[in-house]
Order: sequence, then C-alpha cells, then structure tokens
Amino acid sequence: MDIENISMGLKEPVILQDSTGYYFRANDKQKASEVIRNLLALLARPLNPSEATIIKPSCIVNGLAGDFMDLLPQSRALLIYAPLPVFLGSIAKKQITGRLWAREQFSELRKMGMINLGFDDDQHFRQTDLQIAAAGWLAQQGIFQKLVERFGADRIATIDSETLLAAPHEAMTAIARLYQLNLDDQNIREIIEGPAFNSHSKHGTEFDRKGRNEERSTAESLHADEIAKVAFWTGKVAEAVGIDINLKAALI
Repeated sequence: MDIENISMGLKEPVILQDSTGYYFRANDKQKASEVIRNLLALLARPLNPSEATIIKPSCIVNGLAGDFMDLLPQSRALLIYAPLPVFLGSIAKKQITGRLWAREQFSELRKMGMINLGFDDDQHFRQTDLQIAAAGWLAQQGIFQKLVERFGADRIATIDSETLLAAPHEAMTAIARLYQLNLDDQNIREIIEGPAFNSHSKHGTEFDRKGRNEERSTAESLHADEIAKVAFWTGKVAEAVGIDINLKAALI
C-alpha cells in the first residue's frame, strides 16, 4: 500500500509495540491515552500531503486497536487473518522457531489480560505447542469480533488470507474503497503483478501463490493429524466462550 501520491505504508512501527506495553503498565491511563493520541497523530502525518497513511502493526498491538480507532475517529481498519488450519500449518512448518514464536505471543497476550478462554495457567502449561498457538489465534479472533461489533462495517472490514490471494483484484478494489483511495485498474494491476503478491514477505525471494500453496500443502500433510485435532478442540473452546471463528463484515 506504499503508492506514490496515493498512500504511504508503515510496516510494524516499533513505537506502536512500545506504546502498547507502556499503556498496559501505566498507572495513569488517562495520561497514557494522551501520550498515545499524540503518537498516533505523528504517525498519521504522511510525507506527502496528498497521501493517506496506512499502518500495518504487529499483532501484539491488536489489543489496543479499538482505543486507537477511538482516538482517530476518521480511521478505518482491515483485519486480515489466516484460517486456523493454515495458521497452524504455518507454525508447524517453522518447527521450533514457529512454536517458540507462538508461545511468546501467547505469553504477551496473557500478560495483557487478553487470553480469557476458561483455562488457568496450569491447564495452559499442559497444552501442546499447537494448542497454545490456537489459543492465541482464538484470542485474536475474539478481539477482531469485538472490533466489528463496536465499529461496524463502515469502519471495519475483514478478510482471510486465502480469499485475499484467490481474488486479489477484487480484494484490492475493495481495500481502495475502504480506505477511500483513488486507485484505478492500472494501479491495482501493478500491485498484483508486483512484489507484494509475488515475493516472500520475509526473505524477498520469488514466491507466488502457487509456491505458497505447495509449501503449505506439504506442511499441512506432515502435521495433518495434529492440526485436525487442535482445530476440532479450538472449535469447541470457541463455542464455549462465544467467539465466532468466521468473522462478519467481510471485505468481499
């Protein structure tokens, strides 16, 4: 979404992660909110006055997303998420690195009071790596569900990764509409044919939808039994705590 004269994209500004930790540790929440209001105003300023600012935060920031949107009443948000089996396959294929990341994310969410799935610490300790990953995923889905209910489809839209990659032109057209960007078909074609949809986000190497699907299929087949069991378990937990796995306010 970093498009000259149209929009400026900021990828996971570290200051947003710092401000999230600051807010949850602050004794004076009113003062903390004012500090964050000023921070967001600074981040929202584009280098070019004609451009909109679009920020992709790290997932740990999602717990304050509603507060951020309250502080910026004109803001809109797109919530992109991977379907649970895809997410679990991604964690599993990264082996120990992925499993450690999932536990670290879970730990941070737990510290901030965002893991409320009916389990105590001892019960979570007894859960497998993929159960912990799924619990973190489910907590994020709960956050997203509340955002949709709080702000409605006028300011929030949701899309899963598979739909985005299956219908990129339709999705990018809808994103432009959501963010009120003046993107024409040529702009959208350039985005779809460019590195965003054709290179690996972590390594920058050539990596299109076909390559991603092949890699995903291999990972999911290797861990199919565990993924299926954890997905079933997660569905039961979601029913018990009232979290809708299928989000509303679909982008397309």
